[in-house]
Amino acid sequence: MHTPDHEARAALMRAADAGDTAMGRLVSHYGAVRTAEAVRAQRLPDTGDPLPADGDHPRDHPRDHLGDHPRDHLGNRPGDHLGDLSHRLATWHARLATWHARLTAADPAADLAAGHEAGARLVIPGDPEWPTQLDQLGAGRPLGLWLHGNADLRFSCLRSAAVVGARAATPYGAHVAAQFGIGLSESGWTVISGGAIGIDAAAHRGALAADSPTVVVLACGVDIPYPAEHQPLFAAARDQGVLVSECPPGVHPTRARFLIRNRLIAALSRGTAVIEAALRSGALNTATHALTLARHLAVVPGPITSAQSAGCHRLLREQKAVCVTSPEELIELVGTIGDDLALPQRAPALPRDALSPQTRAVLDAIPSRGGAGPATIAVAAGVPLNTALSALGSLAAAGYVERVPKGWRIRKPPSPVYPKATPTAVDQPTPPPEQHAVPSEHRVSGQRAVSPRPPGAPKEQGAVSTGPSGVPSGQPAVSPESPRVHSEQRAAPPSVPSERDAAPSEPPAGSAQPPAHPPGSPGSPVPSDRPLPDASATPERTSFPRPASPEGRPTPIPSPRTGSPALTPSSNASSQEDETPLPSPASASQPCHPENQMIPSPRPEPP
Repeated sequence: MHTPDHEARAALMRAADAGDTAMGRLVSHYGAVRTAEAVRAQRLPDTGDPLPADGDHPRDHPRDHLGDHPRDHLGNRPGDHLGDLSHRLATWHARLATWHARLTAADPAADLAAGHEAGARLVIPGDPEWPTQLDQLGAGRPLGLWLHGNADLRFSCLRSAAVVGARAATPYGAHVAAQFGIGLSESGWTVISGGAIGIDAAAHRGALAADSPTVVVLACGVDIPYPAEHQPLFAAARDQGVLVSECPPGVHPTRARFLIRNRLIAALSRGTAVIEAALRSGALNTATHALTLARHLAVVPGPITSAQSAGCHRLLREQKAVCVTSPEELIELVGTIGDDLALPQRAPALPRDALSPQTRAVLDAIPSRGGAGPATIAVAAGVPLNTALSALGSLAAAGYVERVPKGWRIRKPPSPVYPKATPTAVDQPTPPPEQHAVPSEHRVSGQRAVSPRPPGAPKEQGAVSTGPSGVPSGQPAVSPESPRVHSEQRAAPPSVPSERDAAPSEPPAGSAQPPAHPPGSPGSPVPSDRPLPDASATPERTSFPRPASPEGRPTPIPSPRTGSPALTPSSNASSQEDETPLPSPASASQPCHPENQMIPSPRPEPP
């Protein structure tokens, strides 16, 4: 419900600037309705009182305000009416003209209706929601406050603290501001700030995180989100707290309005905490208003190398503020004496604190290196020998000392930061890699391993037999004793003989031809009991049997590495004669040359 006083104050808020002390003195003496009528008529009320001096205010002259030189309701001292009245009249007529021009364009009823539709409300002095602590501003008290939010302003400000600071906040400052916001909210205190970037926003977010109301004092209308990136923050503050402004809806912020609204932040709260403020910072302006209103002023120190904390350190050096480092200390400063005390900080208790004086003296006399006997320790500690022996037993049982060959010494506890290094897998010797050894009965040094075949078993075409160790029968077995297998000794897959290999090539001219031997003769390479191969078929390379010993066992082959004889893997000499070794990589990739053919040398005929 809007009264004529609400409409008159809404009109005067459009006519005068925020914090205009001249308008405040007129309203406090004549009332809002009569002042609005005088502005519309461009004349002061006809009371016969002298005109107030320009810029005079009781707060500007503290001694006069205390009663040494009493002033009247317009702030004039006795004898001021004898001054230059013409200058005062000119100043007041200029003000009236400015106020009249603004008031003519104002529509207070439309402002109240628009604010009601947007969810905002106008509170004036005398309303239940009006915070009475604003009356300490005197003539600088706002004509009214536009509020937008669910929280009650007067109830929220009963236990409140302001948190202000620099816009260009460091990570340290933002963290501390959020910590203060959470700590104050969890203790039932309301956080008041200006909603600016930096410390203000961090404090508001901390309060909202603790589900507590917060008060945002704006330098513009409650319908203007400034800064724009804080629109979600202002929306959350409206749900849990309230937005406050002495500017009508639709008014945009200016530099002067930011400084003027700082007095509201200082006046609404019981105390102000400054977190990070440079030497030229708006937070120091809020601190000045708090000192003028006799409010508590607290400062959070920062790094001495940070320019953002230089203003805070200057307040501490000049003893204008109290140093606080936690929300509990701020609550103790601004709270009720005896009820809001912070817990004292104590040093951590150590186990040595529980020792008796004599035991502590014995402990101090024990060396940390080497060792000392009980008599030496007793003399150094200044106690009897029996007392030293008793203390040494107690200290040893408690783990303070240990016995060494030289006597007693201090026992060094393991460091929790740098524990003693334990042997790791890197320090231990690496075991040799596992080698798949070939059984000795299937190893032949420098020879090809041939898998035994049962006697009479048919030979498969194209199949490569493997030995018991899994090595193909045509490949050399790898073992630690055998020499390194070169690339020319590795087995290659069998290839189909070419036509060049199938047709017998003629020896070059001039070369001696070996005499032809009939089959079965002593010089023939083919045994007499085997049929001759067909000339059109592909000749098959056969291996020559090794001579057998008189006992019927194969002759041992000396090892190329050790020179010791090594037995062949096959125990059947006849089966080894039928085996055809795989061709070498040279024979598989290159055609057979007559010089490379296996031609048996002629044997001399017996006489």
